[in-house]
Amino acid sequence: MIVLQNVTKVYPNGTRALDDVSLQIEEREFVFLVGPSGAGKTTLIRLINRDTRPDSGNVFVENTEVTRIPRREVPRLRRRVGVIYQDYKLLPGLSVRENVEFVLKSTGEFNGRTSRWVDEALALVQLSDRADHHPHELSGGEQQRTAIARAIVRRCPILVADEPTGNLDHATSWDTIQLLVRINALGATVLMATHNREIVDTMRRRVIEIADGKVVRDELGGGYDS
Repeated sequence: MIVLQNVTKVYPNGTRALDDVSLQIEEREFVFLVGPSGAGKTTLIRLINRDTRPDSGNVFVENTEVTRIPRREVPRLRRRVGVIYQDYKLLPGLSVRENVEFVLKSTGEFNGRTSRWVDEALALVQLSDRADHHPHELSGGEQQRTAIARAIVRRCPILVADEPTGNLDHATSWDTIQLLVRINALGATVLMATHNREIVDTMRRRVIEIADGKVVRDELGGGYDS
């Protein structure tokens, strides 16, 4: 589903965010991406979603080399990759339902059929009864669940989460993880960047560790530091 081949990314200030990184993530895997701040985790996620390009190397998503697709094809890629952010990135003037619908409306995909996708996404994250509320009326966990619904409403086969529990308390963090596990069980490939040691140690899924822009560990069933 996701392949990086000898990927290097250097920012204009000279920071080498990724240094000759190669990895492969298979269909329906649940993978934790760990490492200190500045290690290169967010850059890796941005490459997968074509928010940026590598200076060298190749990035493939579902057998498509995303480093080479023309700009007009990027929206099609992003229909296949849902992204969840730590700070939710919800539109404050829109309701929960409208925030989820916005993803479909912005690409001209919203219609009678996809309207049902919105209902199904809200039901999956257990927000059907909060659909008409606005972000300021929601708890942090509810805002994150809204962001997850927005990411999955297109039924993306790949879900990438960048520190999705970073702003949540302990109990809400675990609720979010269980939701991601359920989405993974329904068939989505999940890549989650996190600093949460307890979650990684408890879940014992595949762990890819990045330090100084390099993959220093790729371990199945590992913990945060194992």
